[in-house]
Amino acid sequence: MSQSIFIQVGQCGNQIGWRFWDLALKEHAQVNSKGLYDEALSSFFRNIDSKTGRDVEPIINTYNHNNSTFIKQHKISDLRARGVLVDMEENVINQIKASPQGFLFRNDQIVKSNSGSGNNWAVGYSEYGNAFHDELLEVIRHQAEVCDSLQTFILCHSIGGGTGSGLGSYICSLLRDEYPTIYRFSTAVFPNCKDDDVITSPYNSLLSLNELSKSADCVFPLDNKALIEICERVSQQITKASTTYKDSTLKLKKANNSSGKEFDPLSLKVRESSIHHTIVDSFTKQNIMSSLQRNYPGEFKVRPFDYMNNIVSQMLLNLTSSMRFPGDLNVDINEISMNLVPFPKLKYIISSLSPLYTLTNQVKNTSLRNIDQMFSDSFSKENSLVKADLKNNKFLACALMLRGNVEISDVRRNIEKLKPQLDFIYWNQDGWKTGICSTPALGQPYSLLTLSNNCSIKETFKDMKKNYIKLYKRKANVHHYTQYIDKEYFQNALNNVNDLINEYTMLETAIPPNEQEINQWRKSILY
Repeated sequence: MSQSIFIQVGQCGNQIGWRFWDLALKEHAQVNSKGLYDEALSSFFRNIDSKTGRDVEPIINTYNHNNSTFIKQHKISDLRARGVLVDMEENVINQIKASPQGFLFRNDQIVKSNSGSGNNWAVGYSEYGNAFHDELLEVIRHQAEVCDSLQTFILCHSIGGGTGSGLGSYICSLLRDEYPTIYRFSTAVFPNCKDDDVITSPYNSLLSLNELSKSADCVFPLDNKALIEICERVSQQITKASTTYKDSTLKLKKANNSSGKEFDPLSLKVRESSIHHTIVDSFTKQNIMSSLQRNYPGEFKVRPFDYMNNIVSQMLLNLTSSMRFPGDLNVDINEISMNLVPFPKLKYIISSLSPLYTLTNQVKNTSLRNIDQMFSDSFSKENSLVKADLKNNKFLACALMLRGNVEISDVRRNIEKLKPQLDFIYWNQDGWKTGICSTPALGQPYSLLTLSNNCSIKETFKDMKKNYIKLYKRKANVHHYTQYIDKEYFQNALNNVNDLINEYTMLETAIPPNEQEINQWRKSILY
């Protein structure tokens, strides 16, 4: 079983990462009630024998001996995450250590300071990158050495602040130099271009983008604006569901009182509180494995950004589901980069989720979206984690990552139905990659993660460039950066985003060559 190391950088990256580990444990608990350490858990977790201090091997396969079947079983003893926590402000890391999942991280998995980066990319990249270079290498090396088959580094960070953008970019470059054969995936939270409270985020974003274009194998942008709108829309639906429950309860009370019957199977307050809504299982609290809960009791308080972080965590869980659970058509995570990135710089993959949320107590007369509706929803603007219009822009490639009770025939039928609606580039008309994982997400019978390399991402880059130029043409706050980096970084960042916009624009308008052009191309190859 292949393994990945999850690197959380900055406040946003660590908050998303904490939720990812929490949900990963819960997903494993629903299919492994005996608390055994198996291959599924070993993808992102180590199991250390509490007596010897050595790593315990996971359950791999059954084998026959003298017509008897033996299974090498090991109980979960002391789990450790295959992860690294990095932050130059220690508050979030301290919260994680104090949470029920704090036991997953030892001190030798943490790199922290207490001064912060001041929302300055240059401080995170140049000052802290150089200062913590050796420590970062040592911490990452220690995690890599205890992996039997290291496959991927998953970097989780924001590109609008200082630590996540600057130090996150530095770590990605470090991984490229030290582990060139291991794939590097970046889950990057993009700032809200129209309403951002960090003045210097346009600089930070483009400087990060320039480094990620060189160092990452695949980048999954996550737009704060899109995440906020998803949360608001779901909140409105939850409020509507709550009102429906309230109205039905009042009607029941009125009917019972008029008939002289004693009212209350459940009080109104209890009925309303029973609507524990979730965004991809994020609005509810579920216990961790009972064996872990006994040893590490406690509760982690919900913060305002938790709802947004949970959406991102669910995307990561779906992305890595084939590493952790069996499936009829499992996809190696490295195949995502191989199939969706046709050119080295065009590595920005738009993700969409369906469904976005569930109700643990379904309201009367409501039902889950069926499989066909789920496919349709995943290509709509409302379900995209980036502000993008997928259907009205050209696709370079697309991957469908399904979980749960879904048949291959369902996938084929929906792909044939979607083909006339989606515009794929002429040299990759059948650019679909499909994966099916048998284990469903928490609280859902089936779900779909759609990954699209789509030319609509250029609109996000245009907005970022526009905000960047507004600041840079006045040289506002540039002196805070030039204390640590050369001015060339600013021009290089602008050139990089211009190249990205131009390349996606050229592909958007690309048309198949005529016969004369093909003959000229053949002659150039032959002679």
